[in-house]
Amino acid sequence: VAAASKTKDDPAVLESAADLVGSFIENEESAKEKVKAPLQNVKSEAEDKKSEERLQEAKQIVERVEKERAADAAEEAKELEALKKANADKAPKEQEAAEKKDDIKKEKLEEATKIVEAVEKQREADAVEEVKELADLKKVNADKDVALAKLVPQTEKAAEVTEVAVTRVEDSKVEEKAARRARLEKAVHEEKMRTPVVVHEELKVYAKPDFGNAACPCIGFDNVQGETLIFMGGKFVNYPGDLGSRCEAWDDGWEPDSCMAGQLPGKGNGWCAQKWCYVDPRNCQLDTFPSMSHYVPTARYKNMPLFWSYDTCGSKFLSETTQVATLGQSTCRCMGFDNMPGTMNFKVGIHTVAYPGETGGTCGAWDLENNPECAVKGEKPEYCSKKWCFVDPCSCKEYHDAPKISGYLIDSEINKRSIYFSYETCGEDVRAAEWNTDVCSIEQTQEGCTKKSKCAWSGKACLGKELVDLELCKASPTSAEKDSKSLDRSGAHRMGGATFALGALLVFFS
Repeated sequence: VAAASKTKDDPAVLESAADLVGSFIENEESAKEKVKAPLQNVKSEAEDKKSEERLQEAKQIVERVEKERAADAAEEAKELEALKKANADKAPKEQEAAEKKDDIKKEKLEEATKIVEAVEKQREADAVEEVKELADLKKVNADKDVALAKLVPQTEKAAEVTEVAVTRVEDSKVEEKAARRARLEKAVHEEKMRTPVVVHEELKVYAKPDFGNAACPCIGFDNVQGETLIFMGGKFVNYPGDLGSRCEAWDDGWEPDSCMAGQLPGKGNGWCAQKWCYVDPRNCQLDTFPSMSHYVPTARYKNMPLFWSYDTCGSKFLSETTQVATLGQSTCRCMGFDNMPGTMNFKVGIHTVAYPGETGGTCGAWDLENNPECAVKGEKPEYCSKKWCFVDPCSCKEYHDAPKISGYLIDSEINKRSIYFSYETCGEDVRAAEWNTDVCSIEQTQEGCTKKSKCAWSGKACLGKELVDLELCKASPTSAEKDSKSLDRSGAHRMGGATFALGALLVFFS
């Protein structure tokens, strides 16, 4: 045991020694206890030594790991510092570039906004202009239809004259001489048309033909060779074959009685030098109506007589410039019947007075010689000399002084509407005509206004129903003769029949 106890590093020997001793002193428990106590101590010490060695190894591992971590952390800190430094140098440049991009985007956005605003404003302006043009077009068309009806009788008269002239000229030799002269003058005219107006670097630029205002274009075949026979002064005169197809002073040097050199007004002067062309009156939206041509009264264009216009070529012909004084303003044309034979019975106060059948068809001082208060000697009422005519209330609403229902024809109608008249469209001062208060405007209150069947209250004044209720202007009766009351005439001509005849003419020519 003593030897074994010295060998503390070998537990197996101690175990063997303990077993050996135990076999000899089995019955001696105290001896066994004495032997086991040192053996247990030796075993405990050996285990403690191994644990301490393992602990040291663990500490060494921990220290090595800590050193590696510290080295890694130092390396990471160094790299992080370098990265921060690099980012610090890069940030100002990136910020500057970003600011530039933002400025560019802002400028583009502002520019796009301005463009959108400009486009919207232009669209609004175009829409307003289109509405205005459409309204003007409707008014001009209505005025044109009335004017066409007045020109038809002139066509019939001119056709009769032409037929007689054609019969006479068949046996005449004047035509051959006129043809020779026309060919010579035509050659001179064509040479004049070919004269260059600009010469630049040996390049000749010829004048382009003018085909009139786009709102009233010229018609016919331009640059056609041949001759057009014009009957005037009892004989035929040769004009160019493309007469009236473009804007040109067609009479200058061609009209034999007034437009040759030495005549009055003479070549290059007055109306001889005014440009004109043939137009379709149904496709002419100018303020002045075209005039029916008397040069070729038997000719037709789309079943209509030939009409010419100076206005579409920019010329100011006397007969066209006086239309306003005769037919009223372009936005409120007269709508009666000019040159109508017979009489119309007007209610003037308590009297019934016969006025001419054409009363109100054009601007005229119709009361001056017909109204009993005016047909007296000495001083006359101021209204007697004022011009007026009948008008369509639905096309004259924009006027300062609205048209008034005619007290002369208070019981008559046209197309289910009351008959209106106007001083203003004839250029008269409406204030000077305040005496002529119609059945509506004389009422100053809404209560008194609504009691009259032909009147309506506008909110400020008592006016004719057609001026307040827009639906009445849209009404279109199927038969003017059936739905309109006839004006009382003393002759065989009555307004109902005349109205029907006008409608038939417009339908025929349309």
